[in-house]
Amino acid sequence: AVTVVDNLSTGHRMQVNPGARWVQLDLLAGDLEDTFAQGGFDIVYHLAAQTDVMMSVAAPDEDAEINVVGGIRLLELCRKYHVRKVIYSSSSAVFGEPDYLPIDEEHPIRPLCPYAASKHAFEHYLYLYGQLHGLNYTVLRYANAYGPRQDPRHEGGVVAIFAYRMLTG
Repeated sequence: AVTVVDNLSTGHRMQVNPGARWVQLDLLAGDLEDTFAQGGFDIVYHLAAQTDVMMSVAAPDEDAEINVVGGIRLLELCRKYHVRKVIYSSSSAVFGEPDYLPIDEEHPIRPLCPYAASKHAFEHYLYLYGQLHGLNYTVLRYANAYGPRQDPRHEGGVVAIFAYRMLTG
C-alpha cells in the first residue's frame, strides 16, 4: 500500500490518489515517526522540499532547514525503521550553468543559489547513510518536471506556466 505524507504547503488533498493512505503533516513537525512505526515502508520516495529559488535567496536558513535538516530527519527514520531504499527528487539546478548539453553525471557541480546548494548537500547525506548504514538510494536530478494537475502559479513549473499562458491567450 502507498502512504502519502504532505503538509499541503503547495499541494492539494484532492490530488492524492484515493487508494493511498493519507497523512497530513510537515517533515519538520517531528511527528513523522508515528507514520513510520505504522507503515512498514520498503521504499521512501522523498519529494518534500522548499523549491522556490527566490525564497532560498531571501531566507537560505529556512531553505536549508527544510531541504537538508528535514531530509536528515527522514533518513534517520528510514534507518531506524529499516527502509530498503530512498528515491530522492533532487534538481538539475545543482549543476549551475551547463558547460555542455546534454548534462551527464560527470558534469561539474556548481550551484548558483541556496536551493541548488541545499539539494546537493542532501545528496551527500544520502551517500553517507549508504556508507554508514547500508541505505540504498537513487538520486533523480529533474529539470522542469511537469504533469497533470500542476499548478501554473509556481516558478518551478515553467512548462505549466507556458501552457497556461497559451491557453489563456
